[in-house]
Amino acid sequence: MNYQTNEQLAELRLNVMKLEYQRQQELPAIADLDFDERFAMIVNEQYTARNNAKVQRLIRVADLRIVYAQQVVA
Repeated sequence: MNYQTNEQLAELRLNVMKLEYQRQQELPAIADLDFDERFAMIVNEQYTARNNAKVQRLIRVADLRIVYAQQVVA
């Protein structure tokens, strides 16, 4: 990937996409996949990372408190 593309992905905040592309470049088995399959993998990584970050942010904002139920031992 050339420098300009790297910079554009960073500016668009698509860092996971950039990292996944670089990871694919290092794996010889990926060469057997066609463009659509590789692109789908890259997009899926970015999508998953964003959803995970969203869930973590929502959990943090919810300020959940853990409530322990006391069991009555007879």
